[in-house]
Amino acid sequence: MARKKEIYTTAEVAKRFRVSEATVRRLVGSKKLRPIKGFNHPYRFSCREIDRFLNGRRAA
Repeated sequence: MARKKEIYTTAEVAKRFRVSEATVRRLVGSKKLRPIKGFNHPYRFSCREIDRFLNGRRAA
């Protein structure tokens, strides 16, 4: 069984979301996406945070 990767860099998140790295940094700046504390540029994101962002609140 394939194991999920635990930590993603800014570039990997950008590739997964199909956006630029600048867009990912903008999402961090607007507090919509939260990097792991202690890491500055490039940001590091947990698998849980990416899932929270993608599957978060949705309109009814």
